[in-house]
Amino acid sequence: MSGKTKFIILALALLIIAAPLAVSWAGLVPCGVSENNPATVIDETAPCSLCHLYVLVQNVLDFIMWIIAPIVAVLAVGWAGFKIMISGEKPGLRAEGFKIIQTTIIGLAIMFAGWVLINEALLFFTHKTDGQTTGTIISDDNNYWLPWNEVECSMPIQIQQ
Repeated sequence: MSGKTKFIILALALLIIAAPLAVSWAGLVPCGVSENNPATVIDETAPCSLCHLYVLVQNVLDFIMWIIAPIVAVLAVGWAGFKIMISGEKPGLRAEGFKIIQTTIIGLAIMFAGWVLINEALLFFTHKTDGQTTGTIISDDNNYWLPWNEVECSMPIQIQQ
């Protein structure tokens, strides 16, 4: 086995071992835990259900968007800056560094602009305003989920017979 294959196998083994711990530490799993987090709306000590799956997906998306993406962007810009700094008389390295910075900024802009555009479109189409330039909301009785980026589900009530 080559050194590269051994490294890939070791990295996968560490990922398989560390992934459940990281998910648990990040607070992504919204059910079946021993202690309830007071910051959340949902009862985390309850057994897992379909409702918890939606909350888990929302937690993962929020974690990727607000935790992982900025960290990766900072690391990418740092790596690009390092490439630019060591380029010297090699224009290829310098151009590659600027390309990494450009790609990082465009990626973050697309991600956050998409969120803002969806938010504004949903607010525009779901709110009734007073018609003035202030745009004061006078009614929010359309039965739309607002805010749209937060999963809110309620557990069904079981009737004892």
